[in-house]
Amino acid sequence: MLCLKPVKLGSLEVGHGQHGGY
Repeated sequence: MLCLKPVKLGSLEVGHGQHGGY
């Protein structure tokens, strides 16, 4: 949801929350 920590969604490491990272 927010910028918490780099989470691996599928094959994307999102850590900003801009890409809709949980």
